[in-house]
Parts: sequence; C-alpha cells; structure tokens
Amino acid sequence: MTRLEQLTKRTDVPGQHQEIFDQIVGTRGRISGPFSVLLHSPEVAGRAAHLGAYLRFESVLPDDIRETAIITAAKEMNCEYEWA
Repeated sequence: MTRLEQLTKRTDVPGQHQEIFDQIVGTRGRISGPFSVLLHSPEVAGRAAHLGAYLRFESVLPDDIRETAIITAAKEMNCEYEWA
C-alpha cells in the first residue's frame, strides 16, 4: 500500500486552506508528526490542532497527569513520533 505524502510546506496545502496550515505552525512551530498527514484534510487537521492545544494548554489536568496520559497513549498506539 502506498503511503500518503507528508505535507510539511505551506505550498503543499491548497491556497484556501493555508490559513489552517499557518495556525498549526503558529502554535507548534512546524508541521510534524500526524499533522503532516492530517493536512490532506485541512479541516480535520485544524480541528485536531485546536483540540490538542486545548487539552495541552487549557485543560484542568495537572502537567504530570497529562504527560503520563500522552506517553501512555503513544506507547499503546506505537506512535514513534512521540519519542522522536
């Protein structure tokens, strides 16, 4: 099965969706991990970024509990990007 191309440059995303690309880069510094694939559906990528930002920066979970949940889920799902 062919893998999806990773979209990491602004020009990889259609013009009408480049604002979503810019918002993700603005909060994360770059496109990496799952966002390079999620950008094939820019609306999904934008919503995932918004949810992730809320959970990471605005939720009421203490930092140590949140980070434990992140690495536990990453390990369970074999998400190598979390360890990169």
